Amino acid sequence: MSNNSYITEIKTTARIIHDFIYNNIKLSDQEHATFIAGALIALQEPIFNSAYKNDYCHQADYFVEMMMSAIKSSIYRCKGFDKPEKREIVLAEFSFIARNEQLKKIVNVEGHDWIAVQYLLKVLESVYTIAREHPEYDILGAFYDQFTKYSASDQQSLGIVLTPHHVAQFMSELLEINEDDVVLDTCCGSASLLLTAGGKAKQSIGVELNSRMAAISLANMIIKGLPTYIWLGNSFDDEIREEIKTYKPTKLIINPPYSQQDKELSFVENGLDLLQPGGMGVVIMPVSCANKSDTESKSLRKSILSKHQLIASFIMPEQLFAPMVGVNTIICLFKAYSAGNEPAFLSYIKDDGFELTKSEGRVDRNNKWPAIKKEFIDLYHNRQEANKKSVLVDVVEDDEWSLISHMVIHEDVYSDEFFIPHIQAYLMYLIQGGSKNV
Repeated sequence: MSNNSYITEIKTTARIIHDFIYNNIKLSDQEHATFIAGALIALQEPIFNSAYKNDYCHQADYFVEMMMSAIKSSIYRCKGFDKPEKREIVLAEFSFIARNEQLKKIVNVEGHDWIAVQYLLKVLESVYTIAREHPEYDILGAFYDQFTKYSASDQQSLGIVLTPHHVAQFMSELLEINEDDVVLDTCCGSASLLLTAGGKAKQSIGVELNSRMAAISLANMIIKGLPTYIWLGNSFDDEIREEIKTYKPTKLIINPPYSQQDKELSFVENGLDLLQPGGMGVVIMPVSCANKSDTESKSLRKSILSKHQLIASFIMPEQLFAPMVGVNTIICLFKAYSAGNEPAFLSYIKDDGFELTKSEGRVDRNNKWPAIKKEFIDLYHNRQEANKKSVLVDVVEDDEWSLISHMVIHEDVYSDEFFIPHIQAYLMYLIQGGSKNV
C-alpha cells in the first residue's frame, strides 16, 4: 500500500468512526483516540482477534468483558508498567469502555446486527493492518489529528501537539540511527517520534507524565511490536532518571510540551544529560528558546553548552504546526558531553513545500519536501554555507542558537520579509505566556 493510499485509508476510517460515535455513542473528544488505542490493543491478542466477529449480539456484556481482558493481558506483558499501581493507572484510562452502555447496544449496519463496539472493531480492521505494515507511522496520532478536525477541540486542549510526520522523519535522519542505538524520548506523548526513530534501533525508551497519553503511546508500541520501555511518570524524577541510565541511551529525540511556557530548555538539558558521551540529541522547540535574552533562558543555554555541543540548528517554516498551534519552531542537534570545537551549522528552511488548506491542514500537494529536505541534509553534511539558507558559526556558551542571530546582515539580502515573521512569532509567544512586557 502506497504512502498516500494508507493515509487516505486512515482518514476515511477516522471519519466513519467519528460519524458513528457522534450519531450513536456519547464519548468525549478525549475518549475518542483512547478508545481507538484500546481497540487496537485488544485486536493484538490472538484469541480475541480470531473470535470478535462472531455473533455476540445477545452477550454484549460478555463481549465487552472479553475486550477488556484482552487489553489487560497486553498491558500486563509490557515493560514500564511492571509496578501494579502503574498498571492500574493505565488500565483505568480504558475503563470507560466497560462503563459506557451505548457501546453495548445493538446497531444494524447494512442489514447486519452488531454490538456497537463490535462494529467499530470491524471498521478498524484495515487500520490494524496498516499499523502492522507501517511501524514508523503514528496511527493513533493520525486519528487524533483527524478527530480534532471534526470536533470543536484542538490538539492543545486535548493535551497533545503532534509533530508533523515529515518533520519527525527529518529529525530521525539527522540522528543517523543504527541497530546498536537506544533511542530516548523524555516527553513522548503518543510516541510518534519514537515510532519514526525507533524502527532501526535496538531499543526505544519513552517517558510520559500524562496517564492517558502513556496509554496511547503504549498502544502504539504494542501494535507495532517495537522493543520499547515506556515509563509512566516525570522524566525529571531521580528514580526514573536512574532507571533510564541503565539502558545507556545513545540518541535523544524530543518535542517538549509547549504548554509549559519557558520550560522547553529544561527538557533539552535533562534529556541530553541522560545520554551516553558522544550520543546525539535532536529537539524541536519554539524558536524563541534559541534566541531569548532573559536571564533564565541565557543561563539554561549556557548550562547546556557547558556540557553538550550544538552541532546544527534549522529554523523551520512559519506555521509549521498550523492550524493547531501558532508558534514558529527550530530544530537543534547536539552531541552529548562533547568538547568539539567545530563551528555549528545554522540554517533556515523558509519553505518546506507544504500549503495550508481549510480541510486537510498543511499538505505537500506537489511533493516538494523530499528535494528540500535533501538540499538541507546535503548542506549540513557538507558543512556548506549558502545565501539566505546556512552559515557556519563558532557558538559559545553565551550565544544564541539560530541563524538570524549570527548572520552578516546585508540590507539587499535580508529584508523586512525575513525578520518580521520571527518578530511576530516572538511577540505571540510572549502574549500566550501572559507576559506584561509586550
